[in-house]
Amino acid sequence: MSSESTIDPEKIRKELSDLWVNLAKEKDADAGVLRACSMTLIAAVDEADDPAQIGETIAMLMREHPSRAIVVRVRDSSEFCLSAQVLAQCWMPFGDRRQICCEEVEITSSIPSLADLPAVLLPLLVADLPVVLWARSQAGMKVLAGIAGKVILDSGSSTNLAGVVEATKKHRVGDLAWVRLTRWRELIAQIFENKSYLSELNGLTRARITYTGDRPKTSAFYLAAWLERSETIWERGEEDAVALETASGEVHTRIRRTGGEGVEVTIHEQVTNTVFANATDYTLLREELSIAGPDAVFEAVLPRAAALAENFA
Repeated sequence: MSSESTIDPEKIRKELSDLWVNLAKEKDADAGVLRACSMTLIAAVDEADDPAQIGETIAMLMREHPSRAIVVRVRDSSEFCLSAQVLAQCWMPFGDRRQICCEEVEITSSIPSLADLPAVLLPLLVADLPVVLWARSQAGMKVLAGIAGKVILDSGSSTNLAGVVEATKKHRVGDLAWVRLTRWRELIAQIFENKSYLSELNGLTRARITYTGDRPKTSAFYLAAWLERSETIWERGEEDAVALETASGEVHTRIRRTGGEGVEVTIHEQVTNTVFANATDYTLLREELSIAGPDAVFEAVLPRAAALAENFA
């Protein structure tokens, strides 16, 4: 489709139908094409976002979370503009001659045209399946959040956790900044699976969190809120780290990044090393999309983290 001032959703639906007819003709008749879909995934991105990176992320997600993907690129323009194209994401599982394909609709919208998008997208949602919005664009999120059952955002580039709290009043929300903490939380939980360490946990009343930059990232506030110690001490440093201490300052457990993917773990005076693989949009979204219902731990931690961020000096 070429650039237009409006989009006919019925025309897109016809193009989607024609897409499957053409795919069936192109592929080996004996092998066939399997159509897979478990949700409608809407990605609201800014036009400046790397289209190759967004496309690769969507394509990789399709293999574990097959969906009808609708990528909305928001153009910072004062002119009315809506355009769309239809394509397919296909792959062949190892050892299988049959290809699996998912639908993708790419829409470009200028800022003034965003108000027309819900009317365009509603007929394109797959009936009786969940609708998830991956909101990289703030302008896109404001317009499209109302048609999604779940909104996935990323507060990692800011400390506006109050905005995340506000969003939860209207929508079921996932925050990729919280998902980045999974490996940290898993490691701490594994340490205290040891009964002797668990017996010492109540005496560890202080959390000392070291952060890089001018201010802790939202993930650091999430971590402090999840640990829920009676005192949190914040320190600027050269690497991200967390330590659990007694009231007198004796360190029981310390976890710190040592550069790249390396992580050093100290328990009392015993030191071991492990690896935290660098998180990508794909790995974070894959984990968040695997949560079928509400994330009770996240919902409990969020308001405490927002309070810590608001009161940070």
